[in-house]
Amino acid sequence: MSPIAARKKTIIWMIAAIVLAVSSIALGVGLIVSHNSLTDTRNQLTDTQSALSSAQSSLADTENSLSAAKDTLASTEATLADTQTTLDTTAAALTDTQTTLASTKATLAETQGTLADRETELSATKDTLASTEATLAETQGTLADRENELSSTKDTLASTEAALAETQGALADRETELSATKDTLASTEATLAETQGTLADRETELSATKDTLASTEATLAETQGTLADRETELSATKDTLASTEAILAETQGTLADRETELSATKDTLASTEATLAETQTALSSRDTTLASTKDTLMITQTKLAAVKDTLSTTQNELDTLKASLPAKEYELENTKEALAATEAELAVTQNTLTAAQTELSDTKTSLSATETELTATKDSLAAATTELSDTKTALTATEAELTTTKDTLTAKEAELTTTKDTLTAKEAELTATKDSLTAAENELTATKDSLTAKEAELTATKDSLTTAENELAATKDSLTTATTELEATKATLAAAEAELTTTQETLADAQAILAASNESLSFAKLNPATRGTDPGIAPSPMASAVRDPSEAVAFLLVTVGTKTYEPIPLLEDGYYRLIHGVCVNIIHVTETSIEMTDASCADHDCITQGIVTLENKDTREGGGYIICQQNYVTLRLCTRSELEAEGIVLQ
Repeated sequence: MSPIAARKKTIIWMIAAIVLAVSSIALGVGLIVSHNSLTDTRNQLTDTQSALSSAQSSLADTENSLSAAKDTLASTEATLADTQTTLDTTAAALTDTQTTLASTKATLAETQGTLADRETELSATKDTLASTEATLAETQGTLADRENELSSTKDTLASTEAALAETQGALADRETELSATKDTLASTEATLAETQGTLADRETELSATKDTLASTEATLAETQGTLADRETELSATKDTLASTEAILAETQGTLADRETELSATKDTLASTEATLAETQTALSSRDTTLASTKDTLMITQTKLAAVKDTLSTTQNELDTLKASLPAKEYELENTKEALAATEAELAVTQNTLTAAQTELSDTKTSLSATETELTATKDSLAAATTELSDTKTALTATEAELTTTKDTLTAKEAELTTTKDTLTAKEAELTATKDSLTAAENELTATKDSLTAKEAELTATKDSLTTAENELAATKDSLTTATTELEATKATLAAAEAELTTTQETLADAQAILAASNESLSFAKLNPATRGTDPGIAPSPMASAVRDPSEAVAFLLVTVGTKTYEPIPLLEDGYYRLIHGVCVNIIHVTETSIEMTDASCADHDCITQGIVTLENKDTREGGGYIICQQNYVTLRLCTRSELEAEGIVLQ
């Protein structure tokens, strides 16, 4: 590459470096703005987290209240279950009492003995009712407390829902801000990606412009100072840019000077090429000077090799410089057209040099073929030697220029390294900001999901409370019904108590009557041997032949008041007349049946009860009994096995 092309590329590279410095400053300002925005976002996230913590605390309190309400409900349900059990027991006791009362009607003679037991049961029932009423009152009080707690819980839920709505509004605002931040970040990332693509392109272009960095020392030194000032004085960026523009104008003047030098160099190159052509023509006609030419060429090749080594070293240093170029030189797009023009010019120069090298190679080949003909060219070679000496001098100057360029590149490499480090730090900060925003977004998403879950939980809790409230209302209604039933039961028991009292009075009267009747009954036993002579029994038209009592399959038990007589074996068809006091009952018997055919009672209920037989006594409504309540007489048809099972000894 010619020195003129190198200088031109150097000037272009200087302009690119200035543009890079300005871009770095703009990027730094953008990063500071992004950092401030992120700081505001973090502060807002902190406020949101505080609000969420408060909401969660309220939710925890609400859950505790709900748990206490559930425990209270469970206790109330247990109490209600106990109340229900007590009611069931009371109902069972009432059923038993009613059964007992019905049985009392059928077994009035046995009522007196069981009255004391019934009074005890009635007292226990009264106590149970009193306990039930106390439990009911306590339950109603507990229900009132639970209704108050539910009301308080509803108020807390309303407050929590309001706080939740406010939190959701704040979250929506934060999401909007986060969306704007994400848009900014996306724009920054797009710009960064575009910059990285541009840098990749520039690195490709820089591979063709490495040699142009030699002449950028002065301008880059000024740029370095400007960059240092800009990094510490970002607030004065406009002024620095104005200074940079002045430097750019100066650089453009320098570029014009370099273009003039390039034109002069081109003229020198053209003259050199003409001289080289003349030399090549002279060499082709100087066969006599071939040996000297070979020596001279060897010397020249040695020198050229040394120059190539120097250029290789420079190339390596430039490669190192390329590797240290900052990744953020995205403003080189402004110099692309100039570089393209320069590359075209360099391509032309390269083509010329390639053609010259080819021609030189051809000349060398021709020289090898015409060694015998070059002997006569010694005088011309002297002139060529002089020209080569001038070329050596030019190469020495070029070497010195390259050395200067190396020093300049070293300084620029340090400067560019610093710039690269700064941009790398900014890039790391952007990456950290992106990660922080991503984490914040994830946290906000998780918070939103948590709030949604809490809202659903609150809704479920509200529904549960509504259900519980309905259940409490139903329980209250049930308790009201139970209270009504208890009042009815109480009234029934009061009526039963009154009836028992009346029964007791009646029994007292009956006992008096029976006492008087027993005084009129002079017989102790009712049996076939005495029935005809017993003043209480009239003779009956029975068979004259007396059968063995052991042959009887059925027996009649007679109870008057509380006195039960010995069983009468039924051996034949006949009648018995039972007289005690003013009471008279006529009994018809067969070997397998009994029947009340007549009585002095007013209602004749005993007569309407019909006949009792061995076949129907287990299925008829009164069983084996016929009862005359007004005369206090009970008849029972029994078998031998039944009597023996009851421990009654038959004679």
